[in-house]
Amino acid sequence: MNINTKEYWNKYWLEESRCPSRITAYLLNRIVNIIPEGLSVVDLGCGSGRLLRRLKETNSVYGVDISSLAMEILAVYDIKGEIGNLENFDYFNKEFDVVVLSHTLEHIDNDEALIKNIVRITKQFAIIVVPNDCLPPKEEKTHKRVYDYDSLSALMLKYFKRCENHTLKKHLIVKCYDPM
Repeated sequence: MNINTKEYWNKYWLEESRCPSRITAYLLNRIVNIIPEGLSVVDLGCGSGRLLRRLKETNSVYGVDISSLAMEILAVYDIKGEIGNLENFDYFNKEFDVVVLSHTLEHIDNDEALIKNIVRITKQFAIIVVPNDCLPPKEEKTHKRVYDYDSLSALMLKYFKRCENHTLKKHLIVKCYDPM
């Protein structure tokens, strides 16, 4: 049964808006520090927009999420975005300097199709964040797979010429340059 649906994530973001905790402060700070000021940034799977709220003071930001409630939350903070299914979207050709995908890839059925879309829409680089070899589908029912340093690097290097890999507690952060 696929629970990665608009209905599931609308319910999730309704609960999250009462007690935001999905992206921890140290991870949020790390991502913000990776992105230089003055760039256009799209956050795919942006959820309630905590990252975009931080970036909007110094960057042009945009969010995409499957949840209509997430888009309503973005609008409260005057952040533009749209409802979209990340597994089959065909817009944004080289429109953004930076693509961020944080704690989203592990939820996607076809991860390679999503990475191909990221390559198509980024002008400069992408930042991919996933849990580090934890929370398999048996433990976290919304996860489709688990990534570790080697599997994530191998996937990203199929589509980018170079990647910088970092770990931060239980998170893998990969900054990928030069899309192929």
